[in-house]
Amino acid sequence: MYLELQNIHKTWKNKSGENYSLQNISLSILQNEFVCIIGPSGCGKTSLLKIMSGIVIPDIGKVIYNDTIVDKEVNGCSMIFQEPSLYPWKTVEENIELGLIFQKYPRQTRKEIVAEKIKLAGLENFEKLYPHQLSGGMKQKTQLARVLALNPDIVFLDEPFAAMDEILKNKFDNYLLNLWEKEQKTFVLVTHSLEEALFLADRIILMSPDPGKIHLEQNIDLPRPRDLFSKDIVELRKHLRNEISKFY
Repeated sequence: MYLELQNIHKTWKNKSGENYSLQNISLSILQNEFVCIIGPSGCGKTSLLKIMSGIVIPDIGKVIYNDTIVDKEVNGCSMIFQEPSLYPWKTVEENIELGLIFQKYPRQTRKEIVAEKIKLAGLENFEKLYPHQLSGGMKQKTQLARVLALNPDIVFLDEPFAAMDEILKNKFDNYLLNLWEKEQKTFVLVTHSLEEALFLADRIILMSPDPGKIHLEQNIDLPRPRDLFSKDIVELRKHLRNEISKFY
C-alpha cells in the first residue's frame, strides 16, 4: 500500500469553542492515482489533506506512507494551497529554484530542472517576472512548477483554482491533468466542484459533515479526456448529487 490512513480521529475547537472533528477515517491512496475529495463546507476536507501530508498529526489512528508511520511532515510529499505562497522579491525562476537550493542541488542541475519545469508549466517568457507582475493563474503555475521541481511522490492540492471563474478553471483543470499524466505523480485534490472531480479523478471521496467521515468512495473507470455531458458522466453526476443532497 502506498499511502494508508487507518482509523483516523481528530478533534479541534473552533473560534467559538465548539468541537468539530474527523472520525473513523480509513483510506488508501494508490501510486500514480488521481483522487478528488469533495463534500460540504466544514466536513474536514482540508484537515484530512493536512493529516495525509503529516502537517497535522491525528489524535487516534495511523498514517502510513511507504510502510513508515507518519509522525511529521512527509518527505516526498508537497502541498499546494488556495493562495500561492511565492516570495515577492524573487522572480519566477528564482521561486522555482529556491527549494533546490535548500536541498543543496548543484548549480547546473538546478538550472536544468528549473528550465524543464518552466517549459512543462508553460511559463516561457515569464521567467524574469516577479509575482506582482503575474496573474493569479500564472502564480499558481509557478507554485506548481516549484513543487514539481522537488520531484515529490505525492502532490496534495487544496482548491488551487477556487478563485478562478468557470472558463479559466476548466482551462487549468486540463492543464493539471496534463501535468499529472506527464509527471506520473500521485495527486490528491480537495475541491467543492463535483464537475471538476468528475473530469479529473480516478476516484472520488465524498465526505459527510458533523463529524467528518467518508460517506462513499466512487471509482471512475472512464477514459480521458472526459466529456462531462456523456451518458456515463451524467449518470454519475446524478448519483453523486443525490448523495450530496443528503447533507442539506
